[in-house]
Amino acid sequence: QRTTLINQIRAILLERGLIFAAGRRKLEVALDVLPGDQEATLSPRMYQLIVELRSEWKVMDTKIAALNAEFVSLARHNFAMRRLTTIPVSVYLTLRPWLPRSATQAASNMREISAHG
Repeated sequence: QRTTLINQIRAILLERGLIFAAGRRKLEVALDVLPGDQEATLSPRMYQLIVELRSEWKVMDTKIAALNAEFVSLARHNFAMRRLTTIPVSVYLTLRPWLPRSATQAASNMREISAHG
């Protein structure tokens, strides 16, 4: 969802001739200095739309940070998860055919969680 929101912001700004470097952080920095520039490039309504979308983005960042913190805490305090995080990927891929179904499913779930974080 965050990527979709960022792409939407980029598209709105691109339609108005504003192009920013690739990367989420670079766009964040550019949006922080946009208020001084906005009168020359954006109508008040478009500027307000960008501000609202940026606000949604900040809320998502907060939720993602909370989820990441929860995941890290769980990994630090759960012995099984701590052991899983120490297994190199190459070892896991080598042993995967011999692992019980529950272990491969758990690893798959962890990859999905980390991909969305």
